[in-house]
Amino acid sequence: MERNLNVFISSAIGEFANERKALKAALESLLSVYAWGFELETAYSEPRDYGYLRHAAEADIFVLIIGDQEREPVEKEFATALGAHRPILAFVKRSAKEKADALFAKHRADDQFKYAIFDDSQQLQTQVVEAVRDEITIGYRKWPTQARQLVQVLPRLSQTERDELDRAYLAEVARKYEFWRTHYTPLAAIARLRDGAEISGQLVSTTATPPEFIPRGFDVLLRETKFSREREEREPKTEH
Repeated sequence: MERNLNVFISSAIGEFANERKALKAALESLLSVYAWGFELETAYSEPRDYGYLRHAAEADIFVLIIGDQEREPVEKEFATALGAHRPILAFVKRSAKEKADALFAKHRADDQFKYAIFDDSQQLQTQVVEAVRDEITIGYRKWPTQARQLVQVLPRLSQTERDELDRAYLAEVARKYEFWRTHYTPLAAIARLRDGAEISGQLVSTTATPPEFIPRGFDVLLRETKFSREREEREPKTEH
């Protein structure tokens, strides 16, 4: 099952503390949506600035809320999401419109998106949920068309080129699993050391087995076998 759609909420925490909590609950009521808010997350081991900026850069949808309070972290988050080409949904408090215009002009983002104006918390929540829902719908409808366009522009391989790729792939698989051509043990078989193997009282192997091909517990089959020929001819004891 694929992970949830990550929606990053960016705003001045002190100014919009209640709105952020309400938005997280409202957004996560949508199908397969997870809303990320700095103060609402658990601890993480990354440096603080790196941690929240990484989430801004990886967000599926970046929700920016601009109010009367100026906060440097909010501008850093916005610049990070903009540089990472994340879909940005911006919401500006009516009293902070000039401040928002200056911020977008500073980062040359005037024509990158259209922002919405809100007057109160209820209007903000309604606008954010509606915009996120629309963004999800647009993305769902857009990607199948882009996928078809991509198939049309991809280079078409000739049959000779396809055969060469097939041979190269098979050769790579053969090299990777060459070891098992001579070191495969059926489940019902009995494994013994070769005649003449040196026994020292410890687990030994007479084959140069790559570590990745030794299953856990396989060394049980390679125990010391300083037995007489009569003992080797006895009926083997089955152990699970």
